[in-house]
Amino acid sequence: MTAILDNRVPPPLVCLVCGAGMSFTSGAGGESTLAFASHYGIGLSWLCLSLILIVLSIRQFKQHQTTVNPLRPSQASQLVSSGIFSVTRNPMYLSLTTILIGLMFFLGNWLGLLWLAVFMLYIQCFQIYPEERAMQLLFGDAYRDYCSRVRRWI
Repeated sequence: MTAILDNRVPPPLVCLVCGAGMSFTSGAGGESTLAFASHYGIGLSWLCLSLILIVLSIRQFKQHQTTVNPLRPSQASQLVSSGIFSVTRNPMYLSLTTILIGLMFFLGNWLGLLWLAVFMLYIQCFQIYPEERAMQLLFGDAYRDYCSRVRRWI
């Protein structure tokens, strides 16, 4: 049974909404903040990591001439398991996660963890699980073997 939200909302939009939620609630953290001398630098470092992950991911998909569209996983023409995909099965979602981690540090507020959890839960349930079902149908044993070698996140 497929959920109504499966592969319906673009993951960058989910990240944007959660990032907006982080920004909106950043003033509500009171004394429990993550603000310290280098919180901006740490936030910027996480944002740079996310940029590296997304560039490597898109480059791998382009090299293998397969779709980068997360809303149509059944259109994948090849199973990409090299490069960054030999470390994590979902580097693009990991990069969106690192964007939110960076924003959380940049804003200096622990409430960002709640929005980070919302993002990861949504992506896991409505993006990754449906994609995994599609990849299983498309690539069968090769995908099962890949899953046994490479973790979903990191």
